[in-house]
Amino acid sequence: MRSPRVDPDGDPVRDLRRSFAAHIDFGTSNPGLTAIFSDPLRRPSTTEERGIAVPRERIHLVALAGRLRIPEERAVLLVHAIGTGVVLALIAAPEPDRDAHLADTARESLAAALLTDATDGSDDSTRVAALRLRAGEDALGALSPAERTFMREWLDRIADS
Repeated sequence: MRSPRVDPDGDPVRDLRRSFAAHIDFGTSNPGLTAIFSDPLRRPSTTEERGIAVPRERIHLVALAGRLRIPEERAVLLVHAIGTGVVLALIAAPEPDRDAHLADTARESLAAALLTDATDGSDDSTRVAALRLRAGEDALGALSPAERTFMREWLDRIADS
């Protein structure tokens, strides 16, 4: 199953939500593959690396849109951890006993942890601005290489505060 490409002109939050739902659907439809891919002692395959590139790209677009609350790499890890956990919990239960609302609850909890509408002047807006500037590396092009290094460090520190 090929994942659809990210639409840079679309709504990145909607696309991230759809991607999460597609991950849950794929995982529960393919429990054997899920069991193999979720083994933490196994070295990730090229297919898995390409698969994680999809949420990474979608999260990057969320950051560029000024909607990401936490640093991108942490967001990628969180989406992966929660998505994998939900799928494993669902496939561990017999189909008739599966919690039909678990994925929705996890998605909304994930959204609360990842997303913001920091337009209200809250402390969150400063962090979101730093994440947005960090995501848009092109904006740092006017700086020298040394200045870009310092700016990235400062933006990372603000984003992690």
